[in-house]
Amino acid sequence: MLQAVVRKWASPDASAPKAAHHDSSRPAEKSEATVEPLQPASTASNGSTLDPSAIRALRDLEQGQQRPELISRLIDEFLEHAPRQLPAIRSAAHARDFDTIDRMGGMVEAIERGFPQREVAESAYSFQQAVERREKIIVGVNDFVAADEEPIEILYIDESAGEQQLAKLAELKRTRDTGAVRRTLDALKAGAAGSANTMPLLIDAVRAYATVGEMCDALRDVWGEYEETPII
Repeated sequence: MLQAVVRKWASPDASAPKAAHHDSSRPAEKSEATVEPLQPASTASNGSTLDPSAIRALRDLEQGQQRPELISRLIDEFLEHAPRQLPAIRSAAHARDFDTIDRMGGMVEAIERGFPQREVAESAYSFQQAVERREKIIVGVNDFVAADEEPIEILYIDESAGEQQLAKLAELKRTRDTGAVRRTLDALKAGAAGSANTMPLLIDAVRAYATVGEMCDALRDVWGEYEETPII
């Protein structure tokens, strides 16, 4: 079935109706639909190129159909339990987290004590354990893995890219108005030390070609630097 779908998708004029040709001199023959297997080179019989990701998705789906008992069980469990349990589970979990944050004195205090960071880390760890124990099935990762999967090409950045960027930065600092940069950074510091809206001050500094590092240094001089509490 999936091969027939791929063949239909690959056909450039699959949706265009064709006029039937009838030869009255020959007896009517029973027509049979032909199904062609997926081409290894992601190319259909008519020469149309298929997207490799679409081929993999259809292949994974076809492999999943070979395990109907698993698919059926997952669907049955979801339809039976999810509509009733998910809202209650989420509401209880959210209420618990909000109560904990309130007892800590608010979100800022909770962040400083590492509560949300710890919750995220523990959730990610539990999820990964479930994947490794195959309690959670991820197609192409811990089940239905293709033996002929091509490795993902790694993008390597040549060191010359950094040298070129440093040269551009040096040229920028040489040609910009240094006095304007200093004035906008001083204004940013003064605004950060008070209650002013720093966004317009940041925009002024950008227009004077102050760098991101220079603007961060100006704010760091006033507010200091946040150091996250280790949670591991």
